[in-house]
Amino acid sequence: MDIYMPGCSGVEAANVIRQHSGYTNLPITFLSTESGLSNQLDALRVGGDDFLQKPITDSHLLNAVTIRAKRFRELSQLMSKDSLTGLLNHINLKLFLEREVASVERHPAALSFAMIDIDFFKSINDNYGHPEGDRVIKTLARLLKSRLRECDIAGRYGGEEFAIVLKNTSLEDGVKVVESIKRIFSDIQFKAGDSHYSATFSAGIAQWKPKMTMSELIVAADEALYKAKNLGRNQICT
Repeated sequence: MDIYMPGCSGVEAANVIRQHSGYTNLPITFLSTESGLSNQLDALRVGGDDFLQKPITDSHLLNAVTIRAKRFRELSQLMSKDSLTGLLNHINLKLFLEREVASVERHPAALSFAMIDIDFFKSINDNYGHPEGDRVIKTLARLLKSRLRECDIAGRYGGEEFAIVLKNTSLEDGVKVVESIKRIFSDIQFKAGDSHYSATFSAGIAQWKPKMTMSELIVAADEALYKAKNLGRNQICT
């Protein structure tokens, strides 16, 4: 965008855009006749990523924007994914859930949210070492990727805890999905040296209700997870 525009300046517009967390990674390129270095730096200081000066050829503009967009897509992928599992990280999972809650608030539809926690994970690390613990985490992550639909999203919530956003899914259907994944996961035999072991997980699932906020949905699923833990683990509560 230009620095000089009717209604507001480009600097003002960039400043507003950067106040929204969902647009943090959006590249902003200024294209202007402004030649003053101070004004150019002001534009970059509020969140601009590049400053191109008019006049400019079409090919120069196209190449500059293409390069910037490609780099930001690559950076966005790195910033949004958990490095160990390749799933969404904590903050980006919550951003996705926030958008889905806003969507079903406008256009009512079934939406379920599941919290998953690997049982006795500390014992796996203590008995077989942290590399084995990482292997168990990556195995569950691959299982979630392969068993969920493309429209569903799984993320690593932290440590050995995962979360799943199940779109257009009732509580009953959500339980069936997570139960199937739980059964497959518990059947996997891990080998560490001469030893073999298996792992299980507990899960809590909550369904969105009208007027429920994202935070309330997370709390409901988290409370269901704690209930599953307290009842003996390796089970699902709602």
